[in-house]
Amino acid sequence: MTDDEKATAATVLDLDTLRYQAMENADVDTLEALLADDVMYSHTNGQMDDKAAFLDKVRTGFFDFLGFDNGEPTVRVREDVVLVLRRMRGSVILAGEQRQLDNATLTVWVWRDDAWRVLANQSTALDPAGPVPPHLG
Repeated sequence: MTDDEKATAATVLDLDTLRYQAMENADVDTLEALLADDVMYSHTNGQMDDKAAFLDKVRTGFFDFLGFDNGEPTVRVREDVVLVLRRMRGSVILAGEQRQLDNATLTVWVWRDDAWRVLANQSTALDPAGPVPPHLG
């Protein structure tokens, strides 16, 4: 990575940390600012939320994120797009049922309206009996 790409990666990773903190704290205002208006938020069950649906689920407590323990990310910077791939472990109350998360997540950040915003997030459940892919450590 070039020095500029390293600086961009560091900025986006700081924003990604802020996003996880906002999810944990049900900080809808911060999430509103970080998510692109046309965000696609894909869940491990294949369900897709747009911005309004995801924010509503956080606001109403449908998603009650109890905490995250994220692995080291793999980052790719390409001009106005940054990809962040990482292992995301955590605990969530989903529709009243507590669940443990162990997912591979790919988050697509784009430079839009003079800010980095999440355009897409894809979570894939990792097989608890299988090996962890090497890039997820």
